[in-house]
Amino acid sequence: MVGLASPGIFVQSSELTQRTTGNDRPRLDSSRDQPADAGPARMLRQASRTPELDGIRGVAILLVLYWHYFVVPLAPPNLDGWPAMIYQARGMGWSGVDLFFVLSGFLIGGILIDNREAPNVFKVFYIRRALRIIPIYAIVLGVFYSCITFGGAYHSQFGWLFRGHLRLWPYLTMTQNFLPHHSIFLGPSWSLAIEEQFYLLLPALVIFLRPRALLKVSWVAVVISVVVRFFIPTSDQYMWTFGRLDGLFTGVLLAQAMRDPALLGWAARHIGAVKLAAWIMLAGTLEIGINAARFGCFAYTWLAMFFAAFMVIALVDHNGRVARLMRLRWLTWTGQIAYGLYLFHQPINGFFHGWAHGGPPQIHNLSQFALTGLAFVTLMIVASASYRFFELPLMNLGRRCGYSVARAGGGPAEPAPART
Repeated sequence: MVGLASPGIFVQSSELTQRTTGNDRPRLDSSRDQPADAGPARMLRQASRTPELDGIRGVAILLVLYWHYFVVPLAPPNLDGWPAMIYQARGMGWSGVDLFFVLSGFLIGGILIDNREAPNVFKVFYIRRALRIIPIYAIVLGVFYSCITFGGAYHSQFGWLFRGHLRLWPYLTMTQNFLPHHSIFLGPSWSLAIEEQFYLLLPALVIFLRPRALLKVSWVAVVISVVVRFFIPTSDQYMWTFGRLDGLFTGVLLAQAMRDPALLGWAARHIGAVKLAAWIMLAGTLEIGINAARFGCFAYTWLAMFFAAFMVIALVDHNGRVARLMRLRWLTWTGQIAYGLYLFHQPINGFFHGWAHGGPPQIHNLSQFALTGLAFVTLMIVASASYRFFELPLMNLGRRCGYSVARAGGGPAEPAPART
């Protein structure tokens, strides 16, 4: 599957803020700064950052990188030795994009639900999204079309990176997911397009619908995806927006559930049952990774439900093993730099392999494996620098635009304290 991508990468957990004052800011983990008997309904009233969400994002991007760097370059069925072991362990590696969809729906849905009454909700939401997504995406597009314009795309060593690209306008309008394209350089951008289309739809739904109506619409969107996948070809359903709404709206459903004290309390009291369900769904998820056809049009819905259960475990069972793993510093950092990893990973790996042997990435011997490892290290360095020196300043600029707090009695709104 060309171009597995990472939608939820550009929504930071630190944006889960409400129109609050002082230190009353929401947090989606449970017991770290509270007494042991604190109810799960108080989970939304803690510190401003949730490292578990960064860790979950880190898991998603690592799945994408594992698939593109270490599985796709292998060439079955004529594999033996350690290459065969890597390929057989591919399992759910390609499903990182599905985890990103659920995570994105959860984060974006949560941001909008928490700020739905703010008079400037649309303005602030789109300013922050634009500053987070557009600048670095524009730079990548500029590099891509500069290579095409000045001939680098037709170099014998690197032409395969650009082959099959679209004209500029689908990439500018974020509609490339509806058109057939196989450019490895920009291949993952199909899911970024789905994400942007989701951004146009969800704010209006959250702001103008009552909570109960939003709940119903979210379930309808999940069902629509299953129906659409039943009637359209497999090659199209993977990238068409209406065939992938179930992952995004499963995340929205989870965001609504995490703000319901009764449901939070149930999850905390029955976390063992949630874990058992997740283990059962994991077995199906691994099977989907090997033979998705067995699940038919329900495959992506199954993946979305599994990842939703995984997120509940990480966020509710704060002292559990999964939550502790999600808080590992290297994993949370990987999650924070995931947008750069997403945009840069194919060009960087392609450059190394094109320079070394004049073709697409392949792993048939240890030297090619080492070359991929070198590309991975370079990618981490480049993405870290991009985040620290380019993306983070823009994100901080966006945070200067705070969601307004409507005064009681219909008075003029005042801005909420900006995050620092």
